[in-house]
Amino acid sequence: MEVFVNKQALVFGSSSDIGRCISTELVRAGYIVTGTYFNTRGFGHKLVHCDIRDLTQVDRVFDYFSVNTLDVVVLSAFPFLENDPFDWSAFMEAQRFHAGHMRAMVNSFHALKRGGRIVNILGQCVRNGLPAAPHYSAFFAQMHNFAKSVNGNPRYGKSDQINMLDVLLAAVDTREWNGVSQSVKAAYEQKMGKFIQPEEVARRVLFELSCQTMATELVIDGSVLV
Repeated sequence: MEVFVNKQALVFGSSSDIGRCISTELVRAGYIVTGTYFNTRGFGHKLVHCDIRDLTQVDRVFDYFSVNTLDVVVLSAFPFLENDPFDWSAFMEAQRFHAGHMRAMVNSFHALKRGGRIVNILGQCVRNGLPAAPHYSAFFAQMHNFAKSVNGNPRYGKSDQINMLDVLLAAVDTREWNGVSQSVKAAYEQKMGKFIQPEEVARRVLFELSCQTMATELVIDGSVLV
């Protein structure tokens, strides 16, 4: 596999299980990694505190980078939000995470080199929704359609100005399950052959980054039909 010596990567949510594993793989491959964290210290050569829900803090992260300096930006800071579909406060909370991710994508465009890549960690709920987490899945679907639109745009994706990869995951074995109801977790356990490990997600992301032509989506299903 290609070694990405001295390439620059920014990982939002490097303190999450998936974000930490991706940051670790990027460092091993030779990237210089800046990681953001919120409650728990993240992983990377440089760590920056950032609450993704605060647009001012998202903007400040990019103050560390000049125009056209980054090679990769990874977004892994959207937590699983289980809620009622008609709970307005839950919608607004999910919207804050969504706005932060979109702000990071817009800022990434200016910080990335030509041909730079944005990797967005999403879920397979972009296709079918998720009864236990309706707002979470709805915003994921919006971001996935955004990526497809960017990659198909003659000015951006088709001209190789910027490329976006959405990683569509089934259930991953992370700390996120600590805050999920037992009934929802049991439903996933019945559907899946096995839970996906965060380290496997990280290895698959690194492999995609080694390819000259990158797909718009990477589906990792753990034996779930999608």
